[in-house]
Amino acid sequence: MARHLFRFPCPCCDTYIELDTRSGKAHPLKADDKKPVADVDKLVDQQKHEGERLTDVFQQAAKDQAKHKHKLDDAFTRAFEDAKDDKEKPPNPFDLD
Repeated sequence: MARHLFRFPCPCCDTYIELDTRSGKAHPLKADDKKPVADVDKLVDQQKHEGERLTDVFQQAAKDQAKHKHKLDDAFTRAFEDAKDDKEKPPNPFDLD
């Protein structure tokens, strides 16, 4: 017999959620008071530091992309110059009989 009621904790608020697959409805069951309430100033500081960290990560990724773009541009330029210098025509696949 298949189960139609599933219970799992919500990752953001630690409330247990019960999902009924037959009706398609979900509702909270009970609150889990295990986590202490955080200080607002501490949360603001954490968000500020997280924002700074993400900004640094984004700037590093942008620098890496610029380096990668420069490498690709150089490779394509060299390949284009090599193709210009190569005067030999590629063989026609239909002439390989």
